[in-house]
Amino acid sequence: MDGMSRREESERDRQKRLGRYTTFWMMVGFLACLLAAYRFIEARHAEGLNDLDLNLSTGLLGVVASTGVTLFFLDKLNERRDRNNLKQRLKGEAGSRSHDIAISAVEWMDREGWLRGEDGLLKGADLREAQLKGAWMDGANFERAKLRNADLRGARLEGARFRCAKMPESRLYRAKLNRARMRCSYLGSAYAERADFSGACLQNATLDSICLRDAILNDACFVGASLKQAKFHGAALIGTDFSRAILIAAKLKNASYPNQAIWEGAKLRYVDLRGVDFSDANMKEADLECANLEGADLWGTNLEGANLLGAKLKGVQFNPFDPPEESIFDDPAFGDGPVFTGEPHQKTKWLGATLPDGTVFTEDMDYKAILRFTNP
Repeated sequence: MDGMSRREESERDRQKRLGRYTTFWMMVGFLACLLAAYRFIEARHAEGLNDLDLNLSTGLLGVVASTGVTLFFLDKLNERRDRNNLKQRLKGEAGSRSHDIAISAVEWMDREGWLRGEDGLLKGADLREAQLKGAWMDGANFERAKLRNADLRGARLEGARFRCAKMPESRLYRAKLNRARMRCSYLGSAYAERADFSGACLQNATLDSICLRDAILNDACFVGASLKQAKFHGAALIGTDFSRAILIAAKLKNASYPNQAIWEGAKLRYVDLRGVDFSDANMKEADLECANLEGADLWGTNLEGANLLGAKLKGVQFNPFDPPEESIFDDPAFGDGPVFTGEPHQKTKWLGATLPDGTVFTEDMDYKAILRFTNP
């Protein structure tokens, strides 16, 4: 047993002893009063009770009963006071800069069931620079907590609640944040390399300059989040929702599976997207002004209404035609396979998009209007 465990057990034993002693002496006092009252009434009975004696006896029993009730409630009040004092002490120790003290405190809270729910002890707690590396706090309530520069490396925080929590510069390396609820939280400049945010909700959160290198972001929700200058090198983005997210100057060049994320309405201005695979991705109404898309794969990408003003499209790969059904027919010269005829066009994927020179792609334009930017 380590030092912190011995300390915890010692504190528990002390509380138990105090509780036993208090209850014991209360019971002794109550029984003594009851015995005295009984002896008094018995003596008066032997002499014969008159009206005054009867009133005195009844009053004495009432005093004894009320004394017992008072002592009982005083004991409960003392117990509640001690419990509240313990909670406040553990809450303070959870933010300790001593790793052993902080871990011991949250483990104690966990055993008592004080980490989760609306009344979780860490809700709104001051945990700045707390040393909680490797702590198991699944489902804990950190709403509105202050976690600046907190060490949460390798911590288990699955399903934890961080709504409106302040976590700038926090260390989340390899932290397990699956299904964490982090709406409107602030994680500016946090270090979350290899962290697992799969299924987490970070809607309207602020994550400017966060490091998400090799992080797992599958099915995470970043709708409306601010991710300016965020680093996504190697991050897995399968099913990640970046709708209306602000990713100005973010590092997405080497992200994994960006074509399987949702980018509708996302702001990707000045982002280096050279060679990025956005094939079949939903980038409807995305803001790609001055983005570098050289060599990117836009095969089947939905760019309807997107803003590509000033964007670099040299070497972009995209499907240059979307033939109408009537242009498909069987030709014996080519066997049973379909043959595409007619003028190639790209209306279904580029309609309403603002091209690099400021012109808007309209229904009467074809893919040649785009080729002048992809092959200058």
